[in-house]
This record gives sequence, C-alpha cells and structure tokens, in this order.
Amino acid sequence: MRLGLRPTVFQPGSEWSKTRQLYSEAGQILERHRHRYEVNPEYVDRLTEAGLNFVGKDDKGERMEIVELKEHPFFVGVQFHPEYTSRVLNPSKPYLGFVAAATGYSIHIFPGDAKFILTDLATVFWSSSCTRRREL
Repeated sequence: MRLGLRPTVFQPGSEWSKTRQLYSEAGQILERHRHRYEVNPEYVDRLTEAGLNFVGKDDKGERMEIVELKEHPFFVGVQFHPEYTSRVLNPSKPYLGFVAAATGYSIHIFPGDAKFILTDLATVFWSSSCTRRREL
C-alpha cells in the first residue's frame, strides 16, 4: 500500500497536459496517496498506443500517476487523492479543473498569483454567443 505524501513527476513532452497547466507548469508535484492499486506495467504500452497519455509518473518512473486524453475537454485520472487537500476556498487543482470543464470554463492560472481566470468554453459544451469571465 502506498501511503502519504509522494512526488509525481510530469513527463517530458507533457507541456500540453491540463493537469500540468493546473499546477502552474510545475515539473513535479507532491500529493497524498492511500491506495493499493496501480496500472499494470504490462499494459502501459498498449494503453499508450490506444491514446491514453501517462503524463505523470512516480519519482522512479515506474508507477503511472496521471493519465489524460489529449483531445478531450477534461479526461484526467490520478492515482493520488486530491480530495484529501481540497478545501472550499482552496480547491485542489484536479477538482478545480474538473468543475471548470463541467461548467464550460477553461482555467488560466497565473504563476505566483492566487487568482484564477475562468473563461467560457461554450463552443465545447454548448452554443452560446456570450463570453463569460469571472475572477476568483
């Protein structure tokens, strides 16, 4: 069982990753783990060939930690538990991205700044002529 705070390293070529963008382009993140399941290493190549992108791995490069579909508005899977550190006024990055995508917003995070700009993604989720912007 993997327990506690563990590093996840974003892989080279994952600059497009929504998760990486949510973490302000960090090369490595620390998140809490509590699980005994993981991606079977025998299937990683097959899953990658089928279109899944393993954009985050553990610090040894052996365990798959973050998976995404590149062309999807928000298809993200993580091995760590973002709910452990998420708070109402300080949501975890994966939850913030999920809620923003589900409500039709994209997120622009400014490094070194606590502000998030949510921008309308109406063309992805529904047709709308108005552009919405909110600052949190």
